[in-house]
Amino acid sequence: MKKSSNYLKEVKKQYEDYPYPQRNPNDEKKRLLSYEHEHINLINHYCFNGEIPLHVKGNGETFRILIAGGGTGDAAIYFAEVLHDLNVEIVYIDMSKSSMKIAKERANIRQLKNIKWINNSLLEISNIGIGEFDYINCSGVLHHLESPTDGLNALKSVLKDNGAMGIMVYAKYGRTGVYQMQELMRKINLHEENFQTQVDNTKTVLSALPTTNWFQRDKESFALDTNNDNGIYDLLLHSQDRAYTVPELYDWVENKCKLNIIEFTGYGVESKMGYNPKVYIKDSILLSKINTFSIIEQKSISELLSGNIKKHTFFISKHDLTKTIASIKNTDLIPYFNTLEINGKEVADIIESQPGLSINFNIANLGSLNLNPTKYTKEIFRLLDGKRSIKEIFEKIEAGFDELLHEFENIFNQLFDLNIILLKSKSTPRIKTLTEAQNRIKKIYNI
Repeated sequence: MKKSSNYLKEVKKQYEDYPYPQRNPNDEKKRLLSYEHEHINLINHYCFNGEIPLHVKGNGETFRILIAGGGTGDAAIYFAEVLHDLNVEIVYIDMSKSSMKIAKERANIRQLKNIKWINNSLLEISNIGIGEFDYINCSGVLHHLESPTDGLNALKSVLKDNGAMGIMVYAKYGRTGVYQMQELMRKINLHEENFQTQVDNTKTVLSALPTTNWFQRDKESFALDTNNDNGIYDLLLHSQDRAYTVPELYDWVENKCKLNIIEFTGYGVESKMGYNPKVYIKDSILLSKINTFSIIEQKSISELLSGNIKKHTFFISKHDLTKTIASIKNTDLIPYFNTLEINGKEVADIIESQPGLSINFNIANLGSLNLNPTKYTKEIFRLLDGKRSIKEIFEKIEAGFDELLHEFENIFNQLFDLNIILLKSKSTPRIKTLTEAQNRIKKIYNI
């Protein structure tokens, strides 16, 4: 790998002049930003077989997390805060001094002591002796390198054999309007070297876009604040911006870098269900044909059908998904709801009061589905309290093990499609909610 040569000087200058995303450190007193597409519950289930090696402070080995290209600190602050009471070390690395300054100010306001700060390129990570990591977060970074393959391989070099990564890179089709705008602004800003003039020109163009313009048609979905110069530059003026289709993504990760894509995360169309053809195709004959295609082709078809996937957010590891994703075959694991909106006893009461009717689950950020109760559904939900293991639930119901496992599998698979239900080991510590984590800050500042 060429030493530090494949990130571009223009990119470095951009993030020194326009740190992104724009953040006011004092806002930490009021809120903790969500990073739920890489929530610890999801990382545990998909990447560590439900048995993530997290321990309370003073016990067990330290769980090490690398935030590669940490920017103004969203991921570093999120992980450091929700894992504040656990034996965890966060290592932040970013080449922008301006961005790191903002991130450190945010951490200082929160009085977070579990973050190590490094001002350097992630491309140097294997040369600076910082050890290996259990988990690596790299969101919105690799697609800005001259060689994303070099970047991902650099991360791979410091990933433990049983570790995992959470990656976000841009998706091609959902950003069609963005790339037309980038091309437009390159033409208009030709020979213009002043960054602020480029931004001002872009604001003028944004105010003049006709309704036929592709970006104008879809601009609401990007939530672009035209008063936010940092956001405008990052989205519409970036000098190095690469996007991937699903086949290109798999080729890059699995063929070029010899890693394995475990699962897609995110919300709505960018969640794993957004890559599932059954979300779009309702004709059973056509769907059965599509289901004979490879997983990559099915996801590629879904991306084309949607047309609105703007980011690919996914977990990867050195092992295939059969060795990382928690399975109900391990009946010592505990099934639990990945949302506070569902209570197993309440669902059981609804089933009892409405015999024969389907149960609708409509959960914010996760999606909705209708579940048709079968013979033991009511009993299973009544015992699903987030404390009992699958085995312990079955022991409370008078039925054969295989029969119960078959019925539970049907329930689990449907709810798992939307990440409504996940699995964890008995040793997995409880992870704070955003509200609980923010309560620590409220006490510090008497808010």
